[in-house]
Amino acid sequence: MRKNFFSILFIFCIILNVFSDEKVIYKTVYVDEWGKGDNLIEINFMYPGLLSGVRYERKLDDNLSIGLMAFYNVAGNMISLGGRLENNFYIHNHSLNSFFTGPFLSIYNLNGGNKSGLFFGAGINIGYRWIFNNLYCFSPRVTFQYGIGPESEENIRAGASGFSYGVGISGGIVF
Repeated sequence: MRKNFFSILFIFCIILNVFSDEKVIYKTVYVDEWGKGDNLIEINFMYPGLLSGVRYERKLDDNLSIGLMAFYNVAGNMISLGGRLENNFYIHNHSLNSFFTGPFLSIYNLNGGNKSGLFFGAGINIGYRWIFNNLYCFSPRVTFQYGIGPESEENIRAGASGFSYGVGISGGIVF
């Protein structure tokens, strides 16, 4: 019974392949179907903490963009204000509209509790961006960062510097 089932399934797949229209099965994706635009502005929200920010990103090439972000973060009794410079690589050669990954550098001023000072960070961004109607964009992302600052050993134990991660979403407009 089992042998007959697989034989019939195999013959069915061959017949389906012979009589099917190749264009229906393998639809070609044209560049015109991808979102267009060379710039975007997004509102960004990330966790842990309550990080919110504004991002500007500019397409440099079909697989490369550069971005700037200004952010405000509240984590417990610590408040930080800072900025970040990003360089995103788009694996599918559709800048601003596909899977991306890339390095970033950040600088932020931490105030609160007994930890304060200017901190520097470097890390990597990983995410995916969709563009809808050539106007709106949405992107979930994950970031991994290592930060350094004054009294680093104490601050690493307090969570202010050292390795950190974040997950977030962004939404905005493309122009």
